[in-house]
Amino acid sequence: MSVEDRQRGQDIVARVEAIVSVADLDAAEAELSAARLAWAELEADTHVDAPLGFAYETACEAAREAMGERQQQPSTT
Repeated sequence: MSVEDRQRGQDIVARVEAIVSVADLDAAEAELSAARLAWAELEADTHVDAPLGFAYETACEAAREAMGERQQQPSTT
């Protein structure tokens, strides 16, 4: 995995990790979808190292959990 590809992967992981703090559920879903596409493109371009892949999967799970919690919260409108 090249240095550039590793950085690209780390940037995607950071994007996914940031989703946890996005209050707007629609925006969070859109960002997760965009990050998944970027990750798929990265995987098509190179073999992703296991630790980076694990970081991505962990970040995705945290984002999905946070989005699920937001979905369960009563609407304030």
